[in-house]
Amino acid sequence: MATYNGEDFIEDQLYSILQQLDCDDEIIISDDGSSDKTLEIINGIDDYRIKIYNHEKIQKIHKSAGHIYVSKNFEFALEKATGDIIFLSDQDDIWLDGRISRMKLELENHECVICNFRLLGGDEDGKEYYLKNPISKFTICNLIKMPFFGSAMAFKKNLLKLALPFPDNLLLHDNWIGFLALKSSSVSYINEPLHFYRIHSSNTSNATRKSSNPFWYRILYRIDFYYKLFMRLNKRK
Repeated sequence: MATYNGEDFIEDQLYSILQQLDCDDEIIISDDGSSDKTLEIINGIDDYRIKIYNHEKIQKIHKSAGHIYVSKNFEFALEKATGDIIFLSDQDDIWLDGRISRMKLELENHECVICNFRLLGGDEDGKEYYLKNPISKFTICNLIKMPFFGSAMAFKKNLLKLALPFPDNLLLHDNWIGFLALKSSSVSYINEPLHFYRIHSSNTSNATRKSSNPFWYRILYRIDFYYKLFMRLNKRK
């Protein structure tokens, strides 16, 4: 979990996860310099499975720096992970009962799994996000509408070994991991909604919001993204 000024919702999120964990599981939290009560709330929960690390935020690069901050923060957290199975988590969602066990069952036969989720808040409150399996068998379709949300992902540790370190200026860490899984292993999709994805004004990445980047930038980003993906896969052969 990557955190930054998440005092409004972090407690609900953590309790929804903790009640599903075993005694030898862990929650790795990388905080990007929160100035509110985020860390105070986390420490107040006082659970030995929670491990907090302070991440030093990089300097602002360009208008997409918010996404780069998040990717770097997640990279720092993932470097600390010790478990065989890794779940990515936002700081403001709510996991439904049985989410972890359901996704772990799917990982018995796959390297990576994504699940459907319901929106919480906004004009589409209660709506399921995915209407069908978002992953296409055609790479170009996946590049046009990138299908992965980190908050909906879980994967095995060996995929993380392939994904780290992240490329410089990576905007979408979840799609980086997801595309590596598509190219090097197998990805499963669970159509059942397993968590609530909270919509609010402070979302860095909003499931219902279209990109504000110009068309040319989105094209160039995808070309650069796929080139880096190709280089990583060939480097590890």
